[in-house]
Amino acid sequence: MERAGANMGDIVPFDDNQELTAREIERRVVQHALEIARPLAADHHIFSNRWLEEALELGEKPTETAAYEPWLFRRMRLIEGWKSEMLAQLGIHIENHHGKGYVVIAPENTAPVVRRLVRREFRKTIHQAKDKLELARTDGLSAKQKQERHDAYAYVGRVALAIEFARPKPPRPGQAKQDAE
Repeated sequence: MERAGANMGDIVPFDDNQELTAREIERRVVQHALEIARPLAADHHIFSNRWLEEALELGEKPTETAAYEPWLFRRMRLIEGWKSEMLAQLGIHIENHHGKGYVVIAPENTAPVVRRLVRREFRKTIHQAKDKLELARTDGLSAKQKQERHDAYAYVGRVALAIEFARPKPPRPGQAKQDAE
């Protein structure tokens, strides 16, 4: 089977004389990595970057700039596919463990981890929206358009406050008991 250098959508020959797209090849590579990761995927296990790159059949990291970017984008695509399939097929939640690899999140930690990730993404999005409202040109705006812009900025501020001070809701009476059963 040919894999190296395949771009998304390319038709690539496969062993049994059938034609596979690069996307289908990547799906098979992800499935293969999922199968070899399955027995290792205990809570808090860290899949190292090197292990994952080997499991996803990425080969050595290119040293020349022209080859590095396609390799990096393929790596990101395959890792995201692997994480999605681990969650969809096995119910295993995996997150990046900054520079060390990818860690299996224990089921009891999924909610706090997801809450932290959502809060971080909302903060990033709000910051980008505030920058656009603050830095975009205002010359030529009518008084009404300037007021709309001011209102939008105030709205973004209110959303930011709501997210910043949001607390998880406590369980309804009897809910914790039902969850334990």
